[in-house]
Amino acid sequence: MPLDTSKFNEAVDIYTKVIQSDSENSQAYCSLGNVLYILERYEDAIEAYSNACRINLHFAEAYYNRGLSYTKLGNFSQAQPDYAQAMLIKPDIAEDDYFRGNSCVLLARYEEPLKEPDKTAEAHTSFGNALLDNECFAEAADMFKQALWIDEHNPRAHFGYALALLHLGNIAIALKHHAILKMLDEKRAEHLASYLP
Repeated sequence: MPLDTSKFNEAVDIYTKVIQSDSENSQAYCSLGNVLYILERYEDAIEAYSNACRINLHFAEAYYNRGLSYTKLGNFSQAQPDYAQAMLIKPDIAEDDYFRGNSCVLLARYEEPLKEPDKTAEAHTSFGNALLDNECFAEAADMFKQALWIDEHNPRAHFGYALALLHLGNIAIALKHHAILKMLDEKRAEHLASYLP
């Protein structure tokens, strides 16, 4: 069923009027960008998010969503710094690590997302998942291994590490992590079992 754009176009008009009456309203620019993104008007969305970032240099959502818009246009080199800036402002956004990871994977710049020393196991795990999705199995295994070094009880990291190892043909160690996963998260372990030989 095609998207009914009438309500979204109405929202564009409303946010545009708000901006006309208050040209320094960063939230209105960001909200306008969100609606334009839904309408797949990514270049217009980027312009709206850029205005939000210009007005409020600490607007994590605007940087993040501008990064998503650049990603939709295939402009990964511009998306990556926006994801990085969003993480600097609001480090607990786990999804940022995933999307930033995807943009770096596509640029073959695996080391960049995790230069900051305060990265958590979840950040490594999210980046590992991005690497897995892009079939960079050795690099993904390394990210999951680092996540497990930080938090050995992280079920997402055990799952991802085992999956990466299976793709690399290292079944023995994958089985070891499957056994650990059974103790940590039975549902995830059952899901992993579907990949085991």
